[in-house]
Amino acid sequence: MSEFNEDATKKANYKDVEYNMPRDNTGQHARLNDQAAGLSELMKGRLVHSPLERPSKIIDVGCGTGIVTRHLGSIYPSASVYGIDISPVPPTNASDVIPETPPNVEYIVGDIRKLAIEDERLKNRSFDCIFQRLLVCGMTQWQSYLSQMAALLRPGGWLEIHEYAFIWYNAKESDQNLSSGWKWQLAARHGAAQLGLDFDIGVNAEGYMQEAGLVDVKVEKYMVPYGTWLATEKPETRRIGAHNARDMGPVFSETMLPGITRKLDLGETEMGELKDDCRHCLKGEDGKYWWFYVTAGRKE
Repeated sequence: MSEFNEDATKKANYKDVEYNMPRDNTGQHARLNDQAAGLSELMKGRLVHSPLERPSKIIDVGCGTGIVTRHLGSIYPSASVYGIDISPVPPTNASDVIPETPPNVEYIVGDIRKLAIEDERLKNRSFDCIFQRLLVCGMTQWQSYLSQMAALLRPGGWLEIHEYAFIWYNAKESDQNLSSGWKWQLAARHGAAQLGLDFDIGVNAEGYMQEAGLVDVKVEKYMVPYGTWLATEKPETRRIGAHNARDMGPVFSETMLPGITRKLDLGETEMGELKDDCRHCLKGEDGKYWWFYVTAGRKE
């Protein structure tokens, strides 16, 4: 099991890996765990949507704080579960939902695309499930990546990814697209395209999986509000809605936006205006929401 090392976290520098969201301090670890808890409530405790039967080997790609990896290890105690991330997983604490790391969980630090080629533990055609969540701001070249993940699956194994698409809607106005004219969104999409990111991965994952040769590809989507306006009708949205209204504007404006647009040669004044626009657009507001997509496909 990997031990957390703060210096190693700071030094982890995969120059060919995109990751444009904050993660390497205690406050961000708490934010990520709160987000995971909110998504768990949103999906009513349903983590894996694929129909797994007695899996023996599972990968959690981009495992972050390890909260989902530990959950996978507890759900499937007879499986070897590998949590993979470019930074070491921080230590658990007593307040975590699963405070102890199950003995069947092992963490690996590195880029999954390189590890899939070089690490003897990650052999082709040997995994029952590859699980991945929220790498929309970190993964490039999705088609080649998902094809590589498909190669790791044994026949009958499942690839499952959980992602947003960066489109916001207004339920109060016939589900109108709110974000098509947002200035910060236009700049972010321009920057993302230059970096090889896909802000519509939630929608596009189905086609990528089919192109990778997976079958029985299915998509489920969850409405995720900004704020708690939907909680009376759907109580499961309360925590993730509050999380979005509180955290997404500051996180996107201060970390994601500057990282994504770094090749656009934006001046300080223009960047400041885009940050202000981002915070304003992503504040909690009645009717505002986006979609969270769960896409899963099976290897024949």
